[in-house]
Order: sequence, then structure tokens, then C-alpha cells
Amino acid sequence: MRSVCFALLLGMLSAASAQQTAPKNPLGRGPEVVDAGHVLFNKTCTACHGMDGGEGERAPALVGDRRFFRLSEGAIYDTIKHGIPGTAMPALGLPDEDIWRIVVFIRAMRSSASEVDVSGNVDHGKELFAGKGGC
Repeated sequence: MRSVCFALLLGMLSAASAQQTAPKNPLGRGPEVVDAGHVLFNKTCTACHGMDGGEGERAPALVGDRRFFRLSEGAIYDTIKHGIPGTAMPALGLPDEDIWRIVVFIRAMRSSASEVDVSGNVDHGKELFAGKGGC
């Protein structure tokens, strides 16, 4: 009997911890992921949130609204995947990787320059900064 109770308790604890584990972005935040997310966003989200996340007719703009800055990638992912009950935000039913692409795009359009991965040659940038840039 004790072992059955222990097994049940262990099962409940592992189920609870699985539910509390935040989803992790498997795609990274590179420019190609941002670009793919941009395309997907404009195909699936603009009817409510507006083109490029600007002013929407049925939902808030996602660009420049400080309240969205505090949301983690996992929270944005959950919102897109599951919707927001009692609101006009539906669960979209997209494949997980497409949801992550949209999440990365949303975060990129709200991030500072230091948070975005950009391609380029670091040494050439330093050379320009110190040389022609006169900095």
C-alpha cells in the first residue's frame, strides 16, 4: 500500500513539474528565424494585430507597447499556442516550430539592438568605427 501511495505521489509531482516547465526555443534567434517569423506573422496575425505588429483593428499593437516587454518567450509561445480564454485571442493551431518563429519575430521587433543577433564581420566593424567613423 505504501509503495502504491508513493508511486501515485511521484506521478503527481512529475506531472505538476512537467506543466510548470517553460517551453524552450529550439530555433535560436538568428536573422533567418526572425525573417521566417516575420513572414508567418504577416500571414497569420495581421487580421487582428496589424501588419508587422503595428496598430490592429481587433487586438493590441505588439510594437512599442511596454507591457509586452516583460513577457518571456515561453509566455508568448503559450499565448499563441493556447490562446487567451475569454478574449478574441484564439489558439492558432500552428506547428510548434512556426510558433517559435513568430515568437522570435515578436521579440526582435520589441528588442534593443544589443539583444538581436546580427550577421557581419566584427573586425571590419571595429575598423570602420575607429577609422572612417571617427569614433
